[in-house]
Amino acid sequence: MQAPIIEALKAYKTNFNVRDLISLPPDTPYGNLNLTYMQIVIRIEVLNEAITELYDGFFSHMERTKANHGSSNLDEGLKHKFQIEQVIYWLRKTADELISILSVLYNYKALGNYPDKVPVPSIGKFLNLDKREYFNLEGQVKLFNVLNDISNAYKHTLINAQISNYVGRDEPVVFALSAYNQANVTPNFHQVSLKAILDEYNQFLLIIRSELESNYQMSVIAYKPYETNSSNQTF
Repeated sequence: MQAPIIEALKAYKTNFNVRDLISLPPDTPYGNLNLTYMQIVIRIEVLNEAITELYDGFFSHMERTKANHGSSNLDEGLKHKFQIEQVIYWLRKTADELISILSVLYNYKALGNYPDKVPVPSIGKFLNLDKREYFNLEGQVKLFNVLNDISNAYKHTLINAQISNYVGRDEPVVFALSAYNQANVTPNFHQVSLKAILDEYNQFLLIIRSELESNYQMSVIAYKPYETNSSNQTF
């Protein structure tokens, strides 16, 4: 299986070009958002390298295990699980940043000023919004729930280590137990193809890229450039 790399923001291993950027406000209380977006694009490039290494290592280990009649080195056998955890971390962080930028732009489009605090700083906050449909990201709710639950399980659930021996048979698979360290809560068991997550994430990036650019352009037409720092917020 070929590694399912993410190319929604930039073709993998191509030189960074101006066409890979979008127009975002350069002067906000949160800095130049063009630089923030550029860093996200570069991070995805680095993430693709990690994904490629993960998949190459997974299938190489499968072949070595078959050649050794099922015998496997423990370190090599579990290495890809920690690589998956790293990939999920960067996917979650990047989604949080993109939603943060979009919420700031929505606030500016609605009120003509920037908020003192990022209104929606994470996918977890987005999922709890009463009016999240205004973000035009309803089609991404399933992906956000998966990323939110799994990343939180990795960070906060001690019992997650009990499934360390769970590995994908034919491809890298994401496994997690989420119980938020509450002994009286039945853990939620997650078993999701990493490729399925990455494919959905690629679609999310296409959608939010368009949302970021269109909302900024509409706000530019409606309001003069940022001059004041208002505490008004729409969320």
